[in-house]
Amino acid sequence: MSDRIAEQEKRIARHAEREAELKACKKIIKEIKERKEKLVEKARNKIDNTEARQFILARWERTLYATVGEFFAQYSRALRSSLENLWEKYHQPLHSILKERDAASVELAGYLMELGYE
Repeated sequence: MSDRIAEQEKRIARHAEREAELKACKKIIKEIKERKEKLVEKARNKIDNTEARQFILARWERTLYATVGEFFAQYSRALRSSLENLWEKYHQPLHSILKERDAASVELAGYLMELGYE
């Protein structure tokens, strides 16, 4: 019975340690967020409207190019896939098709002769 109590006390102690660690981590996160907000505010104060406009336009341009690039990549993949499917279907050259047609014609003529039509 005392072993069980000791085990439970250990679990409670570990739990209390984890809670203390969690509180410390939350405090650190809060401090980091506050420091980040202060740094962002300082940076905003250093930048005038024309610089801000340039930064915004540059970011918008990067986003636009990335989006268009992704659409282009998707379109290229779809086009390549369609071309590969067409190639798989129709890659047989004309001379081999004509050979097969001539062989089938000869075979058909043989069947017709056997049946007495020629």
